[in-house]
Amino acid sequence: MDVLRKRLGKIIIIMIVLCVITIIVTREYRFRPNLLDNAVGYAATPLSGAASSVIRWVGGVFDHFGDINDIRAENTKLRERVEELTTENKRLKLVEEESEKLTSLLKIDEKYPEYPKTGARLVARDTSNWFSSFIIDKGENDGFTENLVVLAPGGLAGRILKAGDTYSEVLSIIDSASSVSVQSARAGDLGVLRGDLELMKDGLCRMDYIDVNARVMEGDELITSRLSDIFPAGITVGYVKEIRMDARALVKYAIVRPAVDIQSIDAVMVISEPYSSFDPASKDALTEE
Repeated sequence: MDVLRKRLGKIIIIMIVLCVITIIVTREYRFRPNLLDNAVGYAATPLSGAASSVIRWVGGVFDHFGDINDIRAENTKLRERVEELTTENKRLKLVEEESEKLTSLLKIDEKYPEYPKTGARLVARDTSNWFSSFIIDKGENDGFTENLVVLAPGGLAGRILKAGDTYSEVLSIIDSASSVSVQSARAGDLGVLRGDLELMKDGLCRMDYIDVNARVMEGDELITSRLSDIFPAGITVGYVKEIRMDARALVKYAIVRPAVDIQSIDAVMVISEPYSSFDPASKDALTEE
């Protein structure tokens, strides 16, 4: 930029000097219209025009560079504004997602109003076993104990395996150590929902001990049965994805997709009293529903 300006300055000076010489020569001979006067006139006319063109061009160049600087400044302001709007959009998206999560938890609370519940958040996941267990941010200081039932958007997520002072470890229903007595909400057929090491990778589990003559079928909703001392009856657990036959044992089993997406939840509701502490009359009332 500086080199261009210096070269243009030299050109302008040369053109100005030539113009001055032309003016002097033309004034000296303006009263003698002879051959020399005509020659100088012919030479000076295009030279003056060229000088004017160069001056206009140089002015246009500097105006052009001025416009570029203005455009650059405007682009900088626009980029800053875009960054501000992008940040604001991300913040609003997070607020919207948080609102959706709270709404989902509220629906769970409303679906099972007969159980006292306390909300908690996930603070860690066990990455060594496909997220089949996780840690929540409340524990014994909040009244949490072993085997309290954990709900999440969709239904049953698992149970508390152990509780520390300020945290609890939750064993999810897809863990191979988990076992839940369930039944088909449509047909009433019973079975046991268990985690499976292979199915766990896909977020699935299986329902075992299904009677050969059972009417349970693909698409059925599975709910907790009244045969458990840990899980209250009637809580949605999952949906039958596929029915299979074990040829060796001559029994049926089902591939089940849990109602809760274990790998994506980040907030839960914990039934704050163990089901075993419910009085018999309350249990009968719950199972009848």
